[in-house]
Amino acid sequence: MRKEPVTLLGQLMQERDLGRDEVVDLLERHAAHVGEQQFAVSTRTLDRWLASGVKTLPRPVVCRVLKAVFGASAEELLGSAAAPARAGRRPDDWQGLAERLRREADGVLTAGTVSASRLGLFEEAVEHLRRTHIVSAPEAMLGMLMPELGAVLEATQQGQTALVRRGLSACAAQLAILTADCLMKLGATHPAVGWFRTARTAADDAGLPWLAAQARAQAAMLPYYYGDLRRTVALAVDAQQVGQGHISPAVCLAAAAEARAEARLGHREAAHEAIARAVTWFEQLPDADDSDAFAFPAQRLALYLSGAWTYLGDQAQAAAAQSEVRRLHAESGVFTLDPTLIRFDEASGLATHDPSSAIEHTRATIEQVPGGHFTKIVTTRGTDILNALPAQARTTPAAQELAELLATPAATPIALGA
Repeated sequence: MRKEPVTLLGQLMQERDLGRDEVVDLLERHAAHVGEQQFAVSTRTLDRWLASGVKTLPRPVVCRVLKAVFGASAEELLGSAAAPARAGRRPDDWQGLAERLRREADGVLTAGTVSASRLGLFEEAVEHLRRTHIVSAPEAMLGMLMPELGAVLEATQQGQTALVRRGLSACAAQLAILTADCLMKLGATHPAVGWFRTARTAADDAGLPWLAAQARAQAAMLPYYYGDLRRTVALAVDAQQVGQGHISPAVCLAAAAEARAEARLGHREAAHEAIARAVTWFEQLPDADDSDAFAFPAQRLALYLSGAWTYLGDQAQAAAAQSEVRRLHAESGVFTLDPTLIRFDEASGLATHDPSSAIEHTRATIEQVPGGHFTKIVTTRGTDILNALPAQARTTPAAQELAELLATPAATPIALGA
């Protein structure tokens, strides 16, 4: 049985599945980002904090970094895990923090010195988070993103050269995209819209066509999963236009997203045109790094084509795409959401002519999703399949059991921002 933590810091580490070395590394990286040169914490010190808390607070520089990374004061973090100071406040809820940082981003990005070496540290952190995003549950990912966002925004508020400003805007845009994607998966749609808007502002300020396209292409996912397919098409088309004719993973993603949405709308000709565009552009890309959230490897293309072919009614093409996704993901051995979405596509293809198999397929898919990944985007796709069943099939005991499974508390989104 896992030992109950003595301090709030220990509880947050346990909830976010962070080890001692990971916490020390996270604290040191944040301190480096914000220029806290006197910061130092060892695993031995951390062990002492976790074992019994503290009677005397650490140095002010340590307190500042702890608060920035974990969203609570050092007094709260290093005192009792059941201390009254926690009443009415959970620093890992990110209520207020996510929205406050987003508003700060909007403000400082419209205002206008960071050294090249510090900018390089920010860029390294962003690259690391892009890779971590692929395999992390969304709520845990938010816990990693918030401190980095805070550090980037703090740096952006300082005077800087135009070159450094554009670099910081590029970092802010990428972090905002990842934040919005996490919120979207959790079903926090209103703050996700705000973060996607912030991402577009920052990407445009950075002056990088690929990033401007990425911000819009990623934003197109939100209305696709939550009910506005025409908005998905509009954002996907915009992404391809701001890409300025440069073939990039972002414009391939946008074309594939356009194809899937057009197919679901029943616009067959437009869907086929977008499929052809996505495939043609994909063939011109260099080999993709499938560990990068902003890459567009073969399995991502196959995922979108699976949806497009399913809604176009071409089950042979859909099955080929689905088989490709399963094969490529099986080689990685790491859980990501794409195979789950593929299995939902398979169930969608069964919904009208074999409803009992569609229900069983959906139920089995949901039961394989780890707890941290069982979020609103999963239940939304499962509900889509339920709604696609013939009316009589929706009243069967199996369908009712599936509906109950989709309504379990584990699928309830956290409330982030306003």
